[in-house]
Amino acid sequence: MLWELNLRKKIVIVGGGYAGVSLAHSLDEVAEVTLIEPREAFFHCVAAIRAVVQPELLDRLIIPYDRLMKNGRIIQARAEQISEGRVVLENGETIEGDCIIAATGSNYAPPFKAQSDLIDDFRSHQAAAHAAVEAAQTIIVVGAGPVGVELAAEIKFAHPGKSISILAASDEVVPGIASKLSKALQQQIADMGINLQLGTPVAGMARTDAPFAGSLRARGKTYEADLIVPAFGAKPVIPPVECAAASASGRLEVDQWMRPCGYQAVFALGDAADNGDPMTIVAVRRQVSWLLKTIKKLIDGKSVETLPAYTRATKPLLLVPLGRKKGTSILPISRSGCLAGTWLTQKIKGKDLFLTDTRKELGYT
Repeated sequence: MLWELNLRKKIVIVGGGYAGVSLAHSLDEVAEVTLIEPREAFFHCVAAIRAVVQPELLDRLIIPYDRLMKNGRIIQARAEQISEGRVVLENGETIEGDCIIAATGSNYAPPFKAQSDLIDDFRSHQAAAHAAVEAAQTIIVVGAGPVGVELAAEIKFAHPGKSISILAASDEVVPGIASKLSKALQQQIADMGINLQLGTPVAGMARTDAPFAGSLRARGKTYEADLIVPAFGAKPVIPPVECAAASASGRLEVDQWMRPCGYQAVFALGDAADNGDPMTIVAVRRQVSWLLKTIKKLIDGKSVETLPAYTRATKPLLLVPLGRKKGTSILPISRSGCLAGTWLTQKIKGKDLFLTDTRKELGYT
């Protein structure tokens, strides 16, 4: 695929999450950018976990899109169909582009991610979660991924007198990243007084899509709690790409240049695309960096097939703050990764939760 030179290219981005926002912001000066996003604002979900116990963060983590770009435009709408050179909206309007980027992200049970496009709904879910945590004395978090672990730690830090348990089917916390990270986190979780039960599949949950009060079963035993919070992990939102096929992971199949269906100038990245990376913001940032370089080369007249393909990260990287005083990370300094302790984890992520940088990218202080 070759683009004509000396013409300002039209880039259409579907999805205003972390990938879509970063791409729109960075391409605004070099292309005619259209961002299609149905939500009323950007919801910084990294900080939504702490907002459950610190609701005053809501005013900062809900960020309008109006200052994201100086030149480009934002269309508040939902895409119904994506194909080569065009996006069809739910209202039937067609948006044409030289390049289409699908960045539809993922869903997660409340209160971690928005369940609708409305700011008021997000605030309502957050308020309900805060009230439930405040009222509960016994809390069970089901799932030991980063979200579940961070939530349990945030609640324990804010309410040291509450009984907090984590139940998970996995044999490690944050499984699949690095065993030494898991072991370090497990020790810190124990030191905080959180009851961690790994290798414990649960059943009999009244619901898996939202927090609830009640009981569940695990290992033949019934556990009751004032609040049970499902934290099973994110679910990809497959973009409406014609002839798209989901992989075994439930994510969109793409080639080595992040293109689905054999398209030439349709790209997909982030949680929605199966490119070998885990579904983390760290991985999204890496993919965005690669795609920015690729698109700029296309604008300069290069062909995709002559450019370096995307290669997934081979060194582990994950930042896991545990409240505002603990946490452990693994950094890609060696093949197996290098552990970083509380001080560096809090400095990089735990203290600010990337709020300042995210707000700056969207044009806010």
